[in-house]
Amino acid sequence: MDYPRRPGPTEPRVPRSGEHDAIEEGQVRCGVLHALPEVLDQLGVDPDTLFAEAGFARSLFDDHDNTLPYSEGGRLLKRSVEVTGVEHLGLLIGQPVTLSALGAIGFLMRASPTVGHALRLLGEHFHVHDRGGHVSVEIQDSVATLCYRITARRVEAADQIYMIAAAAACNFIRELSGPGWRPLQVQLPFRRPAAVAPLSKVLAAPLMFDADQMGVTFPSADLTRPVTSADPVLYGMMSERVAGLEARLDQDLPGQVRGLLQTLIFLPDAGGSIVAGRLGMSLRTLSRRLASHGVTLQAIRDEVLCEAACQLLQFTEKPTHEIAIILGYADASAFTRAFSRWLGVPPAQWRARGRRAA
Repeated sequence: MDYPRRPGPTEPRVPRSGEHDAIEEGQVRCGVLHALPEVLDQLGVDPDTLFAEAGFARSLFDDHDNTLPYSEGGRLLKRSVEVTGVEHLGLLIGQPVTLSALGAIGFLMRASPTVGHALRLLGEHFHVHDRGGHVSVEIQDSVATLCYRITARRVEAADQIYMIAAAAACNFIRELSGPGWRPLQVQLPFRRPAAVAPLSKVLAAPLMFDADQMGVTFPSADLTRPVTSADPVLYGMMSERVAGLEARLDQDLPGQVRGLLQTLIFLPDAGGSIVAGRLGMSLRTLSRRLASHGVTLQAIRDEVLCEAACQLLQFTEKPTHEIAIILGYADASAFTRAFSRWLGVPPAQWRARGRRAA
């Protein structure tokens, strides 16, 4: 799959009128990148020059609601790391991020009665802010995990994006829970970097690298904590605002199926019947309706699996047989056959080729 055409120096990407309400597939709002110009400036790099060379206008980052494709954001982050030489750049960008960066969703979360209620809303409405990633809250026994995974296609600098997400996630929960809150562990879906100290200092928790997805783990009892800024009136106002944003989303049936599969990808037995059931129809009806769009359920599933596999192969050290299990394959051989069918080469060769290119 090709990346979107890169804007030239005479046509920088700038915010357009009307982008504030609608967000397209694979895009993210710029609130989480708001600190990028200041971070570059602090590191001795002129942000205006770097943005101009990369085909961006600095004004893009002035408004939290402006949108940017993940592919372009990843390319910009990759170039920023190259110019600054700072491998934990994403951490510096994510460190000052607060719930305000999420716009209406952030205000709705602040007005929520409990931490668990606020995080549930984040999972339900995250696609209003970000349509290139997926957020969920997983609970197991006495532990809860706020998870995030990139779902956009072919994204560069995913490790930097995950650093931003990890710092932001910790900030979100701390803002809801109180200044003394600390995570039990932070899971990062990329290989262990040469310098771990900056991550340990900012995230203030034991770190686990080569994870399946980004995760911030904390006691599940924290979900019942009351949010000190809870406000029923503001909650009602922001609920209406978020509902309006939801109504403006343009997502056809294949897009809905893709979104569901992205949320189910790491769950066992996430078959077509489950997807059809969540959409309120039979598997036969779903297949027939997808056929009218010129696509099959298996094709969408293969696309989602391929993207997840590529991300794990590129950014982690997980062996092929572990990735096969994570993605629901019976063994490494079945996964290798599927991957070779998707991309024309076996996973080990694809991973080696990518590392040589890097």
